[in-house]
Amino acid sequence: MKKTIFSSCVLILLLVFSCKKKETTTEEPPATNSTTGTTTTTGGGAYSDMQTTYIVTDLLGTISRDSAIYANFYSSPVTSSSLSLVNAGAVTLNSISIPTLGLKYGIIFNSPVNLLSSLNWSVTGSGTITAFSHSFTPSYPKYSGGNLLPDTCSKLAGITLTISGVTNNIGNVVIVQLFGGSANSVKYILTSNGTISFTSQELASFPTNTNLSIQLGFANFTYATYSGIKHGFSNNLQYIKYAYLKP
Repeated sequence: MKKTIFSSCVLILLLVFSCKKKETTTEEPPATNSTTGTTTTTGGGAYSDMQTTYIVTDLLGTISRDSAIYANFYSSPVTSSSLSLVNAGAVTLNSISIPTLGLKYGIIFNSPVNLLSSLNWSVTGSGTITAFSHSFTPSYPKYSGGNLLPDTCSKLAGITLTISGVTNNIGNVVIVQLFGGSANSVKYILTSNGTISFTSQELASFPTNTNLSIQLGFANFTYATYSGIKHGFSNNLQYIKYAYLKP
């Protein structure tokens, strides 16, 4: 589960980030391009989300770290009500070829890969997505509050999570997802640190006396325009804590 869902989580973050009324500013320098293009740190109107992600998992106190690369290309901007994936040709990041599953691009590494230095995306293009390459130095959100997430939760009492220890989260958006059995629930907060609650009614379909996956998602976005098409780039952190859900 942990290695397949974050691409959709970032799409949620991108939609929320794009729809925020107040434009945000970034603490990092603007991206620099390897081919002619214009860059911005404001959202809205992007036809792609190209992601690098660090995944930290806490399973009963044992911490594991993975890395992932995703890329999705769309027929219309992500703010559009009609959104479908399109082919963009061959996609590479730092000379790593990104495989496809259908029209989704993605690759998982079962150990951390150095995605902290310069990132060099290259897209050969197809159809409405013209060829381009883009290079920039990434800036990732940081999270040190995993110890505040519960080890045990009560379905009847509901779940209140304290989100703290978040820094360099430029968009100030945090996605919080719960997974248990085939059930899931997702919410978000528009501040990097705060509290979020799931009521017993919202947890009604979650099985008890089993593990509950608490997943936090953070993403920093930049954008670049090539041949009139705006593309989104995100540097992400996903933190996963496994707790036990009691009745």
